[in-house]
Amino acid sequence: MKKITLLILGLLLVSSVFVVGDDNMDKMSINIHEGWNLVLLYSNPIDGILSESEIKIEDFPAMFFYWNNRHKMYEMHPNNEMEKDGYAIEEDMHYMLNSAHWIYSTKSGTLKVERVPWSLSETKLSKGWNLLGTTEEMVNNKVTDFAGNCDIEKLYGWNSKKQEWESFSVNQELSPSALGTGMAIKVRNTCQLETNTGITPVPSLPN
Repeated sequence: MKKITLLILGLLLVSSVFVVGDDNMDKMSINIHEGWNLVLLYSNPIDGILSESEIKIEDFPAMFFYWNNRHKMYEMHPNNEMEKDGYAIEEDMHYMLNSAHWIYSTKSGTLKVERVPWSLSETKLSKGWNLLGTTEEMVNNKVTDFAGNCDIEKLYGWNSKKQEWESFSVNQELSPSALGTGMAIKVRNTCQLETNTGITPVPSLPN
């Protein structure tokens, strides 16, 4: 099977977020709290941080990535343990690119990063626990609206201000402030997320 190099995902959000356009890229501003933050990450975690960001990579003494389909936690910063396991195959990317990362920050402040979204319809979850980031497609929708063929067993959000897990319902709508935050989601089956278009299935032919 064709191997592709790991796409290391670079930093996004905990509490509130806004996006501004640019000629070459989108930017995202993130409120980071002192302590552990569970956030959606894109691009390279170092190169993705913009020069005008209040929070710098030096403010993150620890960063970890949970590889959903391997069910294994990897240190990403300051040491990159993922490199020890070699390459990711193409299929792995569907489990990785909308995953949430753990970052530990020594201070609270605003993090400014590049934003390179990955389609929700290309996101898969592995049986058991997964860390998933909240994308634009999820905002103002219930989890059931984009669950696809996933049979969801448990769902938790990380409150970085209180430094604790908070359970929430699959029928709870995700507010814009959730954009870029991470959630822990346990599914009974390996499955595919999918945006619900509200269109009913094509009618069958008559008997």
